[in-house]
Amino acid sequence: MCRLPRSGAECDSSGCSPKGNTAAKAVDGSTATRWCANDGNTGHWLKVDLGSTRSLTGTRIAWELDKTNYRYKIEGSTDNSTWTVLVDNTSTISTSRSRRPCSRPRHDTVRVTVTGLPAATWASLRSLEVYDRPFSADLGTYKIINGRSAKAMDVADASTADGAPVIQWPYDGGANQRWSLLPNNDGSYRLHNVKSGKLLQSPNSTQGATLTQGTDSGDDSQWWKLVPSATSGFHRLVNVHTGWCADVAGGSTDDRANIIQWPIAGGTNQDWQITNL
Repeated sequence: MCRLPRSGAECDSSGCSPKGNTAAKAVDGSTATRWCANDGNTGHWLKVDLGSTRSLTGTRIAWELDKTNYRYKIEGSTDNSTWTVLVDNTSTISTSRSRRPCSRPRHDTVRVTVTGLPAATWASLRSLEVYDRPFSADLGTYKIINGRSAKAMDVADASTADGAPVIQWPYDGGANQRWSLLPNNDGSYRLHNVKSGKLLQSPNSTQGATLTQGTDSGDDSQWWKLVPSATSGFHRLVNVHTGWCADVAGGSTDDRANIIQWPIAGGTNQDWQITNL
């Protein structure tokens, strides 16, 4: 892990708390202390000097509050002037306290800018760590519930086989209904089934084809963008390869209805509530 210098952290002039929750508290190696902004506005940033130029592999943030949706971006710079976006979580739905997005370019300064906050929440984090060696990216485990049927995305019969179909079923907490979100560098995610260890995927280029699970191949047919829908708190799952989204066939509310790929149509059968467990 890249050890951040204890004196190398700063924040924007309106983003440092006068109550002792200074920028240095985010890199002092303790989660008992924290940096906090001076008000509840977005746009506040925290910046750290790494001391030398490094090939970065990832970052980890422990926010002040658990089960809270902090939205943010992480940027890197080699001259403290020109910034490159390393991680874009400006539309993340995660409420995990600790997140591990990955990045790879060489930089000597890292900046975290808070872009979105729930009501009555201030920008505040307990720990910022920057890594220069591989580590696991884990944004937690989720249930994925359809907006029309209120049923869960489920691998049929709890199968662990490649090509097993994905259906909807009443949520019962089974591992085949739990999914991890693994971030990609383009802001999309791989949806990793807890039971099988395989990924949600578009099986082919056929409109209406049932979604399946498959071993991670690195192909963008297994990558999904989380796009906020018109229904508050819900997202569309849009496949990077096809541009189509996860849809319950025919808008069915039946148990075992197939989850298919279909062009965006705006129906609630294409809305998904992604809830941290």
